Amino acid sequence: MISHDFLEVPGIRYWHLSGDVDLDETIAAFLAVRDGGGSASDMNRPVLFDMRDVDMAPFTGADMRRYAERLKARGLDVPGGVAAYVVSNDTNFGMMRMSATYFELSGVRKQENTLVTLDIHEAADWIIHRAGISPSDQAAVRQFLDRQHGGQVRIST
Repeated sequence: MISHDFLEVPGIRYWHLSGDVDLDETIAAFLAVRDGGGSASDMNRPVLFDMRDVDMAPFTGADMRRYAERLKARGLDVPGGVAAYVVSNDTNFGMMRMSATYFELSGVRKQENTLVTLDIHEAADWIIHRAGISPSDQAAVRQFLDRQHGGQVRIST
């Protein structure tokens, strides 16, 4: 399952993935948001992928390589976009780091603009600082991520 939310100001997008994830389903969801128009359709906006409820073990490196190529072919490449992936275990961490390499090799996203972490607090902090979110908008980002994740996200300044 995949869901999306968007904070208009300063333009943070949040994707929550859970259960059995189908890679085709994720591409369809990305395309639906992109093609929906408005500010949320700008795929260059900073993004946090909350993948703590997903098991990446069924996927192989070849699956992720093909996935990166399909993202690029569908016009979902955002080399300058900033993305943080929050995962729940070392297996998922390794799979997403490998995916980040394939994303860079295929021209989808530069590794320097990608964070993979086990800690949502680290991801939120990194997104805020990497995307250059102004201090006046940081409280709104904290509240948005608190609502998404159901807990308190503390972001150091």
